[in-house]
Amino acid sequence: MDEDEQARARAKEQLEARRASAPGPAGPFLKEYSPNGAQPQVSARTALVRFYRNGGYSVVTVTGTRHVDKPVLARPHTVCEIALGTYQTPLEMELPAAGSTSFFEAEVDIHWTVEDPHLVAVQVVTDIAKRLTGPLFQGLREVTSTYQVHEAEQANRAITRECAAGRWGELGTELGLNVRLYVRLRVDDRAIEHMNGIRHAHASAEVTRVHQERFRSMLQGGELEQLSYMLAAEPTQAKDFLEKIRQEGRQDERDRVDRLFDMVESGQIQSNDVEAQALDRLNQGRLGEVHGPLGSIADRRSGAPKPHAGEPTPGDPPSVDPVLGDVHQTQDPSSRRRPSTRTVLGDVHQTQDPPSPGVDCVHDWTWEDQDAEGDEPAGEFTTDYPPPGWYTRDAGAGPSKTISDPPPILPLDEASQHPSGQDLRKLAPRLPVGSGFAPSTDGGSTEPRSLVAELPGQTSPGREVPLHVQIVRIHQGSSERGVPLRSFSLPRDGARVLVTIHAPGLVIIDELQQELDVVPGRDSDVLLFRLKAPMPGLHQVTVRAFRGGTFLGEVICQISVGHGSVTRDGPQRQAALPSMAFDPGEVTLQVLKDEAAGTFSFQLISETFYPPEIFRFRGGDPRQATEQIYAELRKAARDAATGGGDGNALRRRLRSHGSQLWTSAVPQAVQSQFWAEAEAEHVKAFTVLGEQDVIPWELLYPLNEDREERGFLAEWLPVVRRVFGQDRVRSISLPGAAFVVPPGSPTDTGEEVASLRARLGAEVADFGVLTERAALTDLIESGHAGLLHFACHNAFTGAGSCVTMADGPFDPIDLTPAARLRPLRHHHPLVFFNACRSAGEIDWFGESLGWAPQFLKAGAGAFVGTLWPVRSRSALQFAEAFYEQLITHRQTLGQASLVARQTIRDLHGGDPTWLAYAVYGSPAATAHTTA
Repeated sequence: MDEDEQARARAKEQLEARRASAPGPAGPFLKEYSPNGAQPQVSARTALVRFYRNGGYSVVTVTGTRHVDKPVLARPHTVCEIALGTYQTPLEMELPAAGSTSFFEAEVDIHWTVEDPHLVAVQVVTDIAKRLTGPLFQGLREVTSTYQVHEAEQANRAITRECAAGRWGELGTELGLNVRLYVRLRVDDRAIEHMNGIRHAHASAEVTRVHQERFRSMLQGGELEQLSYMLAAEPTQAKDFLEKIRQEGRQDERDRVDRLFDMVESGQIQSNDVEAQALDRLNQGRLGEVHGPLGSIADRRSGAPKPHAGEPTPGDPPSVDPVLGDVHQTQDPSSRRRPSTRTVLGDVHQTQDPPSPGVDCVHDWTWEDQDAEGDEPAGEFTTDYPPPGWYTRDAGAGPSKTISDPPPILPLDEASQHPSGQDLRKLAPRLPVGSGFAPSTDGGSTEPRSLVAELPGQTSPGREVPLHVQIVRIHQGSSERGVPLRSFSLPRDGARVLVTIHAPGLVIIDELQQELDVVPGRDSDVLLFRLKAPMPGLHQVTVRAFRGGTFLGEVICQISVGHGSVTRDGPQRQAALPSMAFDPGEVTLQVLKDEAAGTFSFQLISETFYPPEIFRFRGGDPRQATEQIYAELRKAARDAATGGGDGNALRRRLRSHGSQLWTSAVPQAVQSQFWAEAEAEHVKAFTVLGEQDVIPWELLYPLNEDREERGFLAEWLPVVRRVFGQDRVRSISLPGAAFVVPPGSPTDTGEEVASLRARLGAEVADFGVLTERAALTDLIESGHAGLLHFACHNAFTGAGSCVTMADGPFDPIDLTPAARLRPLRHHHPLVFFNACRSAGEIDWFGESLGWAPQFLKAGAGAFVGTLWPVRSRSALQFAEAFYEQLITHRQTLGQASLVARQTIRDLHGGDPTWLAYAVYGSPAATAHTTA
């Protein structure tokens, strides 16, 4: 007999002992006998059930006799004695764990009471354990089979919850019993031993990891860290060890000083290239002192003889002390230094050389001479400027603590004269050509800037990491902060920018948004956001900047979180901010999705920064409701085409859909914030930026009690959309137009192309009609400049959109190379997709894939498409009205779309085409017809 069988035998013996020691019978059916004329005695603990030959029965208890269908004067032929009261029956069983390769050992106490003595007698329930083991095992295994064997505690709690909730409340009712269960789970000895081994292994691995972290930190910390580690390991030998280090350090210092002195004496470097502090250090402890150069730069250029060190040079001009401002003569006439200008806290110190024989006066040397000669300048200009705060980390700072503090800007105007009579502008270096810095008309400045974010590239779960965000100027030739960008105008008193972060899967310790002041002539302060990663994986953090309600730009960082990972710096990320200008009256609704929690964050951003509101769609995924709305709108468009539609009825129906969409898709707090802005006349345009692009925002019908009813949002405000990764474009280039009309397009597309050519006018060049996929792809990837107008059929299914060209299908995935290379970014063209449901999207590996996001990622300045199938005639009229406003009347993108909607709204008996168009871009963007 092996150990398992012995353990089972012992468990069986213990169970039998428990049952024997348990008070009460094994079951409620005690005995059965025939009546012998003498009435047996009943008690509070027993009941009698009498059965009659011709049917019927009687139940006799201490409280009386209950007859059921008893024949008159009938005599019983069988009497059953049934136990009353509450009894306990112990039971043990093995319940399978997950995978059914290991088991939980369960101890079950069955508390039972007889509810129906007659049913107990009929079922002859003599042994509770035998009758209930089967159904009880079936019910309990459904719970335990979902837990691993080491999760006995969790499985035990789950069974307790199920018992309390009454899951097995019906157990025993078919036997006439009321049953309550009490279950305890434990694991067998082998499982316990196995788990102990796992815990020991984890403990050993943790100790190894701690040692690994300590040694890695010591090795990465450099010599100082390694030295401190060695001293801590052997503290008794620290004194001798430190003495050896001091001796070696002193010897190294002597060697370095001697080596530098030898280089000066041999002429390899000039003494004027060494600061006064270094000269003083070199002269310490030496018999002969070093004064002046062994050959000036001007001498080296012209080949003139070097003057003797002791030769006096009269006529040295006075100089100004850099600290006290006193004028004094140079004490050492042999100290011939380059003309130098040093700015220290606004004071100027200049020391000039007299002209050398055969050499032009130093004052005649210009920056052009320097550029031509390619050598270092004869003048030296230095400005005491502290290192940028970007390199000063302070993870312990609060969420809004300033980490950097750039110095004040000292204006250099024509009246800026030093007491010595010198013009400071002549002493300052000239700004490089094309630096992008120029004064603005409002007293501010125009200079390129970028949004910069820095996040560690990796860390381990549970660790806190800093995210630094700054808006910086771009200097010519600077590779660290990106390339020179388009200039922008900044008011004299600066601008306040809202910075928000979106970090799904990470814990934001402080606020999700902070404000940043940007002033002319300096980088902004550095914002600190503190993040923590609870779970391993690759996480993405998106940083966005807003001014007022206008989106300025975004930058994306990634951090890898893994067990045992060391926190390391990640690459610096930057994004161009081509313009800091904001559009007064633009309000942005930012919608972010938390995949883990299944919630959405809605934030209304205007000149007032409202906090985000967490929202969960009550109906789950809104796609199904959206598809139902689109189906009804498709039917309305067909009815309008045949003249069978009722315009007023459709308007009322659309109003119902729009108001329900306003109620279901927009949080109540955001509704109130919107009305506060609208009633104060602060809203001139409405932009939706976010991840829930499936919602037909153009159908929103704001309707609230005690608020003025103004109609659909899209008929009294410009409504535009933005997708993540889309450039902020304020100028759309339309020097020419290309038309996409593949075979099989609607019969009236020729009329549409001819009408649009006439509408665009002669100033917009005609690039022809494209019918083949290859030609269209080449045009896009070559960086098409102008309008790209699609007049065709677009098939939209669950698999996505598709246009059938002459040489094969063309779908959004064909734009992936362009979305990666961004060839359209140079000209920012307009893409007008006048086809059925061209603004629809599908989910592709967790990302939205559709015509709009693909074209915008490729660099398009704006995109116009439809949300559902539209009538060809209505589509042509919308396009004509849109182009007329955008190009002929020079209206903005948002205003052109609003006027186009209003133009065709009432033309075709309730045709909803005017609401079908989704416009992506900046509402303030304008179009120009020059390349």
